[in-house]
Amino acid sequence: MAILPITCLPYWLYFVQVGGHAAVLGFVGAPWTIATYIVEGGTTRTYTTIKSMCHTAPHVLKTLLSHLTQAIADYVIFQVESGAHCIQIFDSWGGQLPPDMWERWSKPYIKEVSGKNILISFLDDEISF
Repeated sequence: MAILPITCLPYWLYFVQVGGHAAVLGFVGAPWTIATYIVEGGTTRTYTTIKSMCHTAPHVLKTLLSHLTQAIADYVIFQVESGAHCIQIFDSWGGQLPPDMWERWSKPYIKEVSGKNILISFLDDEISF
């Protein structure tokens, strides 16, 4: 018998398990955070490559972020259609950007992912709704 990763199981199974006594929370990574892993090739302390892309190859970074945004939005829809009541988006590496860069390189893509969905966003240790 194969053990399926949690992402393969329908969210309604979790809803049934909690018996309607708790909300089912889905989650995704923010486009900037996922792009950071892709560009840097893993975790990093400096974020040098992706930060330099903002200035040296902004068109490439915008294309990557746009593709990631669409894929993440599709996954959000899948989670909601499968029974998730709310989606939590983690912008784990967004806090590494100065505010003006976050406004340009992370916030618009998060807004596009969220659309009209209920969203809880985590940026470092701050919670916003």
